[in-house]
Amino acid sequence: DLGDNTTLDLMAYFQDDPQGGSHSGVPAEGTLYPRNGRYISNRFFEGEPAYEQFSRTEKMVGYQLRHFFNDAWSAQQNFRYLTSDVDLQQVYSFAWVGNTDKLSRFYSGADEQLDAYTVDNQLQGLFATGALRHTLLVGVDYQHRDVDAAWSSGSFPAIDAFDPQYGAAPLAITDPVLHERKLIQTGVYIQDQIALNNWRFSLGGRQDWVRTANVNTDTGARSSQDRDQFSGRAGALYRMDNGLAPYVSYSESFNPSVYTDADGDPLEPTEGSQYETGLKYQPRQGRGLYTLSLFHINQENLAIREPQAAVYVPVGEVRSRGVELDAQSQVTDRLRLQASYTYTDIEYVEAEEDIEGNRVNQAPRNQASVWGHYRFNGGALSGLDVGLGARYLSGIEADRANTLNVPSYTLMDASIGYDFGQLGVRGLSARLNANNLLDKEYVASCYSLNYCYFGAERSVTASLTYRLR
Repeated sequence: DLGDNTTLDLMAYFQDDPQGGSHSGVPAEGTLYPRNGRYISNRFFEGEPAYEQFSRTEKMVGYQLRHFFNDAWSAQQNFRYLTSDVDLQQVYSFAWVGNTDKLSRFYSGADEQLDAYTVDNQLQGLFATGALRHTLLVGVDYQHRDVDAAWSSGSFPAIDAFDPQYGAAPLAITDPVLHERKLIQTGVYIQDQIALNNWRFSLGGRQDWVRTANVNTDTGARSSQDRDQFSGRAGALYRMDNGLAPYVSYSESFNPSVYTDADGDPLEPTEGSQYETGLKYQPRQGRGLYTLSLFHINQENLAIREPQAAVYVPVGEVRSRGVELDAQSQVTDRLRLQASYTYTDIEYVEAEEDIEGNRVNQAPRNQASVWGHYRFNGGALSGLDVGLGARYLSGIEADRANTLNVPSYTLMDASIGYDFGQLGVRGLSARLNANNLLDKEYVASCYSLNYCYFGAERSVTASLTYRLR
């Protein structure tokens, strides 16, 4: 507290992951359908223990400074500085070797350092022009990112997917390829939220100036790109007296990339536009919220990473459209129910000839979830709360050519918590969460027919929290 009208929040964050791991995908043949009459176990490890490494250290410091000029106007500055160091090496499978039970394998290693800082300056004001009540936000932000990366690759002996034997040495590993990547971005933005009786309007716009650069320090090859882009958004909502609120909105997006394609040329920034309309309903008692929304999204200049080649390949334009339903209801003081459903149709509308018109893989066409939560308020179980829910996904394409589908799956989740305030220890609580409660084995998605990923097994997390009051 720097005075009656000024506050300063200081933030610091440190995270050290000394050990970690990652698994590559395994082919669709052997996961979605049998390979030589057998399926690959979801406990199969395709790598090499001696060449499995992932360590990461992240540090962040920042602040939020806010000053109130009066009851209507205030200014705020947000600043953050982040560093991250990652060391990685991994052996991963790629494809079957002929008609054998062996998978070919490759090696990937990386040493990356990130230094980044961002500052955001905002001015906010509350005022009226006639019958219109405004909440105005004006700002300018700046971010700077530097990445130094050293990537190496190589080949490893094949491994039997049904009878794996470990201890192999690499056949060959290349010298690291060194890259320096830089992104500098400045943005100016304005947003006005307007209230007029039961109407709510939102108008906003942002102008970005971006410079990206990439240097291969081994070869000296350089590439850079300067882009500027305006993106806008607008929305309107009408709040009826019976709790219904129809709305419509439009927004644009702009996302630059520091990566390059196979020729070393910078990737074009991804640009998008979204239309959405829907209906919200909140009963007067305020014990629920129900939403129906229809959306249509276009994204241009998308690129994907080819795992074996470790390069990015432009794929063109993708269109997403669908419907979302969401319901949240406080049935009683103790019982809360939530349910949602999303239907999404995502397809390549301007892309390579062999995939244009196809659905985008890895994206489920249908997603549904339901969750119930009950809190005990009296008796011997007072302070206890329990939750149970289910998630359902279906309509996932296994590859961009749409030759296979990933089978649908349903997962159960659960939660149980206890507030020790019932025993006189105020502020202390415990919780136990379980994902995939029934430990279902399933394939979650496929990047391609050579890379299908098993879903996560059951995981249980326990937490103990104490809050000072």
